[in-house]
Amino acid sequence: MHTTDFYCDLHGPIVESKRGKLRGFYEKGLYKFRGIPYAKAKRFHSPEPMDAWDGVKDCLCYGYTCPTIHNTSKERMMIMLEFRYWPQDEDCLNLNVFTQNINNDVKKPVMVFIHGGAFANGSSIEHLTYEPENLVKDEDVVLVSLNHRLNILGYFNLAEYGEQYHNSVNLGMEDIVAALKWVKENIAKFGGDPDNVTIFGQSGGGMKCTVLMQTPSTEGLYQKAILESGVTSSALAVASYEDGLKVADAVVKELGLTKETISDIEDPEKYPYEKLRETFLKVEPGLLAAGVSTFWSPAANDWYMGDPRTAGPTDLFKKTPIIAGTAIAETAWFNDVYPDPDMSQEEKLETLRARYGADTERLLELFRKAYPEKDDLDYFYFDTLFRKGTIEYLDCKSEAGGAPIYSYMLSYDFKVNGRVPAWHAADHPLVFKSYEMCPVMQDENCAKLSDQIAGSWAAFAHSGDPNNDDLTCEWKPYRKGDGEYTYIFDKENYLRDGYDRELVDETMAVYQNKIEMTNY
Repeated sequence: MHTTDFYCDLHGPIVESKRGKLRGFYEKGLYKFRGIPYAKAKRFHSPEPMDAWDGVKDCLCYGYTCPTIHNTSKERMMIMLEFRYWPQDEDCLNLNVFTQNINNDVKKPVMVFIHGGAFANGSSIEHLTYEPENLVKDEDVVLVSLNHRLNILGYFNLAEYGEQYHNSVNLGMEDIVAALKWVKENIAKFGGDPDNVTIFGQSGGGMKCTVLMQTPSTEGLYQKAILESGVTSSALAVASYEDGLKVADAVVKELGLTKETISDIEDPEKYPYEKLRETFLKVEPGLLAAGVSTFWSPAANDWYMGDPRTAGPTDLFKKTPIIAGTAIAETAWFNDVYPDPDMSQEEKLETLRARYGADTERLLELFRKAYPEKDDLDYFYFDTLFRKGTIEYLDCKSEAGGAPIYSYMLSYDFKVNGRVPAWHAADHPLVFKSYEMCPVMQDENCAKLSDQIAGSWAAFAHSGDPNNDDLTCEWKPYRKGDGEYTYIFDKENYLRDGYDRELVDETMAVYQNKIEMTNY
């Protein structure tokens, strides 16, 4: 458990960035700078550097978050991860810095956190457990978190309406690149090493990391990447370039605009965000009925090279060391049904048969082989969203050669609704060492588990190797066909070689994704 020093100084400190002076505050042993503007952007255009300013800019409060089209929270999720809501505005290109040192030359590793919510929702402060104080202090790193444009503001493919919109489908990613450039230019003043930057994110944040590694213009802005449930097994998480054009065309026509009048869409006075949102929601059913994906996402062009599994790996992808993994029960966060963990063995089998049908007994044997220490009922929650895609991604990275790869699985059983194995996003309270803010992580094992996971992420940020004194066995790199090692974080930790490939393949062959992944 962590002790808390509530001393807070609001009269300083001051750091001089490339564009002007910034005032943060000192609290709980950290210097905190919130809501730092890292770029400016005209709607549907690329971000540009901020103008320089005179005087001192106060960075005491979190900045605006990007408006969202759909409400992302559901009541059943709140017990697992508590949501936090914040004022929204299109002027959302801001970041936060948490550090123990300023205005010196200590050069600590920098961890840049990219939030989840796919490419449509979320923010850098969406969850209470995004607060990084314990991670920064315990693991001796500098942490940066950021907001960027999402959904229709960040991934609206207007390319057919003029060269000025050539990369409008990737603007949200361009914002992240602008934030990384800010880090490169300024983080040394905050005690960080601009040449030792690790990008990391969970869910959509991990997806954004995969995009950055396939974007050549990000060369030199980071050195390592951590993907937490960031590679999906479903095409639901990606819209094609052509589908993006169709979505944009439908919205533009519904607004009554043409190529001659399209520039009007840039004016928030004529077309406030709420008008864009309502128009998209109006045309979305017809698009879906026509088989057009309305999932907001980047699309491959001459700026972003596309998914390495299909488009081929870039040199940057090859040479970037990564940690990539998943939780055993990603879909448990989306479930409406939580079976009674105290049911009889026959009741457990009946529950599993409702999901896996006649293949239940055969698949259950594969599950027991992969997870001999788990209860049979845990297989009810088994991940069909991320694990297969993550294994494919690890294989692609291994075959491409180059930098080391580390694979992990979080399989711990948490005490919610009796017992539920680790769900989608269960890892980030442990990474941030903020699990005490999570209602269902109040058990005696979470502190040790958090030390192990956060310690591994930080060790990787320091040196490119996740091994550290808190681990109970060596974490070996993943090599396809030559030691497909996965480090399993549970009540007891294990290192296993290719242990779940057959289970994942057979499960996916029988049970195709039945969960509509619209937000995460």
